[in-house]
Amino acid sequence: MIEGQPCSPPVQVGSEPADVIREVNQRPVGNVRDFERATRLGRRGDRILLLVQRGDNAVFFAVKRKG
Repeated sequence: MIEGQPCSPPVQVGSEPADVIREVNQRPVGNVRDFERATRLGRRGDRILLLVQRGDNAVFFAVKRKG
């Protein structure tokens, strides 16, 4: 899991310690650097789509960009 600040996208969706973020806005992420780069793209108020691997399940979450 990529841990972040209180307003980070993983925290907003209620991520769990074993969650793995696979994609941000339909772009694969393989490490923290990819994740940070992908979440910086866009404008305030835009939605960020996360594909999260939670155990055997893949779940999509949409969160609103704060700033």
